[in-house]
Amino acid sequence: MKALVLTGQNQYQVVSHFLDGIAHDLTVLGYDVDFLNVENVANIKDGLTRIGKLDDYAMILSFNAVGLGPLSDEMNTLEYAKQKPLFVFCVDNPLHLMLRFFGHPVKLLCVAQEHVTFLRACGVEAHYFPHAVSSNWAMPQKGSSHQEAATSILFPVSFIDKHVFMKELAPVWQKLGPVIEASRNVTDFLQRIGVMPSEAGPARTQLNEMILRIAAVVDKYLRAKARETCLLDCATRDYKLTVIGRDVARYQTLCDFHHYSESVPFPELLLLMSQSNFVLHQSPGFEQGLHERVVYSLSSGTASCPMMHILPKPHLPMQACLVLIVPCPMSAMQHTKMPSPKVSKPC
Repeated sequence: MKALVLTGQNQYQVVSHFLDGIAHDLTVLGYDVDFLNVENVANIKDGLTRIGKLDDYAMILSFNAVGLGPLSDEMNTLEYAKQKPLFVFCVDNPLHLMLRFFGHPVKLLCVAQEHVTFLRACGVEAHYFPHAVSSNWAMPQKGSSHQEAATSILFPVSFIDKHVFMKELAPVWQKLGPVIEASRNVTDFLQRIGVMPSEAGPARTQLNEMILRIAAVVDKYLRAKARETCLLDCATRDYKLTVIGRDVARYQTLCDFHHYSESVPFPELLLLMSQSNFVLHQSPGFEQGLHERVVYSLSSGTASCPMMHILPKPHLPMQACLVLIVPCPMSAMQHTKMPSPKVSKPC
């Protein structure tokens, strides 16, 4: 059997890392795996000379719904999807990608349960597909700097400018501003405006393109706001972070308490995770999922601390006032076996 993986550009090459892992495990299951980069016309033209006909593949896996539609005069992935399974591995919130796949015969694989709920409410076939590590995962080797980094708290994020998205929301802020500010994340926002069912009752508002576009900006705004809150809260509690990612030095004007470093290639980030005492995780807009930062920190032997579990006890030492997800045996973190992680509550 053969499988085709459609890829594009991705930040820090992190997606390439775990797509390679998925390809390895598909190989273990008996698939021959080909990759096609569909980032631009030149890559497509070059890549098509290296793969077979689409009908030769038993399945196609698309990263974030890239490559859906015509690849050439003879190859169309959406025509393929009418006959054989085409999976979309949706590592971002699907509301940002809806216009790529909505109405097409594809199957969504989502990293969060609330993404699945949202898509099924929209009539899209979706399945929970949490992040994991490949069966050939090798823990990064700790370097000589491990002792120096033993007390560090690593916070891998990128800079997000909250004010850019607040400006985009200005036309609807008078009406929706209070609802947006009261929302924990975009799922909560969609529940509050009635697009998604909640404990308060069933959905009462039909999703349309305008709401979809507003929700996409709300998601970015709330994530930016939560990231700033995270930095300020940690500084208030005297938790000094090593913040690493694209343009994070711009956060110095907000909070100069932490140490900021520019982004590094993903293999180097994995090494930094293994050398840290904790990896702080501030959820990117979802609560019922398993993000790769949690999975990879645990797989590197380092405890992961979700931001939502930092408790307001500044007078206690850090080890006493964090809810930690501590590393499990390696078999627990592989695609083939995925039990719930062990949770330690020192408080």
